Amino acid sequence: MREARTINTPLATLKQKVTIKAAPADVYRTLMDSKEHAKMISASAQISPTVGGEFRMWDGAISGFNVKLVENKKIVQSWRCEMAAWPRGHHSELTFEIAKGPKGTNISLLQTGIPKACLPEINEGWRDNYWTPMKRMLEPKPIIIRTRKVRSVPKVRKPMAKKTKPKAKAKARRAK
Repeated sequence: MREARTINTPLATLKQKVTIKAAPADVYRTLMDSKEHAKMISASAQISPTVGGEFRMWDGAISGFNVKLVENKKIVQSWRCEMAAWPRGHHSELTFEIAKGPKGTNISLLQTGIPKACLPEINEGWRDNYWTPMKRMLEPKPIIIRTRKVRSVPKVRKPMAKKTKPKAKAKARRAK
């Protein structure tokens, strides 16, 4: 078991809720499977899917270990970020609650113990680096049907017979 470290910096709590139009199993797998996670964030990700297992994303900029895992329902992690204002050795506690809702999967994020100076960047990071790419990756793509405007085709008319003048009248005109 890892020891908690006491730090002398103000801490904050972050709460976010998001709905993803996908099954809870797809959301859980995206968060806990190394290949799926790396695909979502477009960066490196190594995730052990077991309690006590470690994870590292973005070449170690994010790291920690799994505290509790309830498949397709809950993930609790001891989580840290390599930021200038994040004290060395300090971990926050991150909890994802995953539940099926009427419009998809509802994800509740609760992250406690974030150094207050890091809160704005962490808050924005979840939105920009997780929720937006997860929606892009998991939600069904709209089907776009492009139609061309069809011009109406004019009715084909039978050619009219040319009116010809009698040859005599034509000759008479030429003679004049």
